[in-house]
Amino acid sequence: MVDYLTKWCEAVPVKQQDARTIASVIVSEWVSRYGVPVILHSDQGPAFESYLLREICAFLGIHKTRTTPYHPEGNGLVERTNRTIKKILTTFVDRYEGERWDEHIPLCMLAYRAATHESTGYAPAFLQLGHDLRLPSDADTPVVPADLVGSNEYARSLRERLFAALQIARENIGHAQQHQKTVYDRRSHGPVYEVGDYVLLHRPKAPPGAPAKFHHVWQGPYVIVIKRPNNTYVIRDPSQPHADVQCVHYNQLKPYPPPRPDAQPSTSSYLPPVSHTAEISTSNTNTLSEH
Repeated sequence: MVDYLTKWCEAVPVKQQDARTIASVIVSEWVSRYGVPVILHSDQGPAFESYLLREICAFLGIHKTRTTPYHPEGNGLVERTNRTIKKILTTFVDRYEGERWDEHIPLCMLAYRAATHESTGYAPAFLQLGHDLRLPSDADTPVVPADLVGSNEYARSLRERLFAALQIARENIGHAQQHQKTVYDRRSHGPVYEVGDYVLLHRPKAPPGAPAKFHHVWQGPYVIVIKRPNNTYVIRDPSQPHADVQCVHYNQLKPYPPPRPDAQPSTSSYLPPVSHTAEISTSNTNTLSEH
């Protein structure tokens, strides 16, 4: 779980990723320490899409958002943080062979929280706590006595320091996001689809129970029924007009030749008005992340 502004992270090893476990971790490891987040953003893992988690979010007043399917870039902060923590954890495991990897998580998190984050220019610990962490390597460094001040003066000074640091962090994050967008746009090439266009949908995994050997990764055709911001589209199977619609990112689509003009019309190709599908647009946007 990662805070979008401070980049403070909580990593909790669990034996299983069922809905009850995930919900319990969110409440006990985050809400109990830092309060209720305004927004909770996750991928579409079964535990995060469960009825239990939706009910907890509704009860606590958390706005739950999610990524589009098979599009990890939509939760890039967590993906990058996971890679960083795994790299630190690998160092610990290689050095201390024979110990369980989960026993190294607390010290891994110390290393992560104390290091300056590239996006903010500050260590997550400083933005979260208002001061840098004292590390084991600082044991031989003399501690400079702080000036004695009253609690009110200390609180005022801490508030001012944190306010200034968070403002700078926001600016740095904005610059980093713009740079990432520029790099992403430079690599991204693809058509712009319009409502009514036919497309194929990329599905790298075979459905449960289906033989992977005969699975076609490009499924379809589907038809675009809603064009949404951030390069996302709502699609529907035209042969099943009452089936659920799907919201997907454009890089999971590719053009499909539309039906020939001389083709016989089919009653199964009827599509309900777009307004009938608009309800799904309420379940996609987000601050706090998790994976």
